[in-house]
Amino acid sequence: PLLRRIRAHAVIKADLRGSTRITDRLRAKGLNPASHFSLNFFDPVNKLLDEFGAETLFVEGDAVIVAIFEHDDEGPGLTVARACGLARRILQVVTLQNVVNRKHDLPELELGLGIAFSRREPNFLFDEGRRIMISGAINRADRLSSCSSVLRRQGFAPRLDGFRVEVVRDKVAETSPGRDEDLLSFNVNGVRLEEAAFLQLQREIHFRQMRLQDFGLGDELFFGGSFPDLTGREHWLVVRYAAVRDWDGQVSGGIETGRRHFFEIIVDESLSTQFRKQAQRHVS
Repeated sequence: PLLRRIRAHAVIKADLRGSTRITDRLRAKGLNPASHFSLNFFDPVNKLLDEFGAETLFVEGDAVIVAIFEHDDEGPGLTVARACGLARRILQVVTLQNVVNRKHDLPELELGLGIAFSRREPNFLFDEGRRIMISGAINRADRLSSCSSVLRRQGFAPRLDGFRVEVVRDKVAETSPGRDEDLLSFNVNGVRLEEAAFLQLQREIHFRQMRLQDFGLGDELFFGGSFPDLTGREHWLVVRYAAVRDWDGQVSGGIETGRRHFFEIIVDESLSTQFRKQAQRHVS
């Protein structure tokens, strides 16, 4: 069969944290860590891939990298939308696994997800028949999924419980501003989206744009809309467009002078529901 030409692709990196501690606890209880992770994480995630047209690129003990391809013989795609929907479902899998972990007195898993998009065909290498994808989107998704150890040590917390991602300018370190080298990223059980992916998402989904005054978030901008997966099931997405704030080592301050920003896929159900209710009020 002829190979289908790829014209664009999205990459999801899921950075799984806490696996070493859980492995140690499982072994101490005489349980098999490989079976535990397969049953509670990798197998459920693999079952989600077909719904969103995704393909696993790489799996190891603490990371999963997944790609969604857009081909030349397809009409307008939903590449980034389906990547966002899959990322939210992956987080739901981890939430369910943590219920099991608490029941068995095991440490909870923590996840950080990043989504990058490239409007070009990736390169592929072949290792004994196995296809290996080469793309800058993989490295960008990796950075988006990470969480600053500096912020974790300082007990940093997002502005609102429903937020899982924040980006701050580090005013403490001796780093000159610019090129994002002075930025610290917080991503705990959240999904961070790069700007190129958000711009593509705006082409794929009819977004409603608004602010959530009820939460005192007048300076936060939100975009919401829905899309179908490959089974026809509709998924609702809410994207937060937020400013980078200054951080002095203890608390977040005002908006930084460069007026940089970041994008977060809202995974908190109460916040997402609040957006939908407000959007419906505006329509009516």
